Amino acid sequence: MRKLKQKIQSFTVRVNIMLGIISAYLHIRPFQKVNTFIVGTQKGGTSALYYYLEKSPEVSGGYKKEIGFFSQEHTSKLGKDWYERQFATFKKKPKILLDATPEYLYYPSVPERIYKYNPDPKILWGFYDQNYGYKITCHTVQCPCKT
Repeated sequence: MRKLKQKIQSFTVRVNIMLGIISAYLHIRPFQKVNTFIVGTQKGGTSALYYYLEKSPEVSGGYKKEIGFFSQEHTSKLGKDWYERQFATFKKKPKILLDATPEYLYYPSVPERIYKYNPDPKILWGFYDQNYGYKITCHTVQCPCKT
């Protein structure tokens, strides 16, 4: 068991070294904090908003649309570095790193987790109203855990 742990640690170190070499070779920007989040309901326009924003050279989304880092225990255990690597991009210095995970709306612990990660997040809320169609609102969120 001990030898297996040593082999895993050695492999992990080699993978991290290779990631650094590849990133340097491809000129991938150093990781920065995700600063914008899209949350919302089904049919709330979150996918359309994500794909439109992603086309901008100043916006970079993750490798996939719904990462679920703040709502799913198995992904949050992977750590902040893993999360930020999901946003590695070839775009030159994007101003906005965009996490579009609509399910964040349904987990009460998510706002506090996002605040602990980035105290100044921008959150785009997508809702669907049968009478009016899509509604997209933007908020700067204060810490929900403070009273």
